[in-house]
Amino acid sequence: MSKKNIAAGLEAVTMTAQAEQPFVASAEAAAAAAFSQQPINSGSLSVPLPTPSVEQSILAATPKETRISHEDVSLLELAKARKETAAAQAREAAARSEVSEISYRYLVLQVYLKYGLNQTDALSEDGTIIRGGAIQQTTQR
Repeated sequence: MSKKNIAAGLEAVTMTAQAEQPFVASAEAAAAAAFSQQPINSGSLSVPLPTPSVEQSILAATPKETRISHEDVSLLELAKARKETAAAQAREAAARSEVSEISYRYLVLQVYLKYGLNQTDALSEDGTIIRGGAIQQTTQR
């Protein structure tokens, strides 16, 4: 084989390769087209770029099934149970406080009825009855 035949064969292969891939005017044009995901224009040829859907991208990026360990599940369940217990204890404490307040008011009412007291009378902390000693509350009109 002569050098002329090798050169002709190389030129034929190069021409065939160029015919299969469209010519791009510049690397910047190819990068801009790829960035905007628009078809690359090379003269009269237009080659659209494949665009994967967003769902396909997300599915490809995340594994199908991921699970945490049984120990972590148990810890989460325990923490949730403790949170619910604390909330129940808080509701119970609020209810006990309300019951105590109602019981106190009931006892004061019984004392007022037993000794014939009215709104103007007061009881001191040591148990002394002060007639007309109650702080008068004003009503807003």
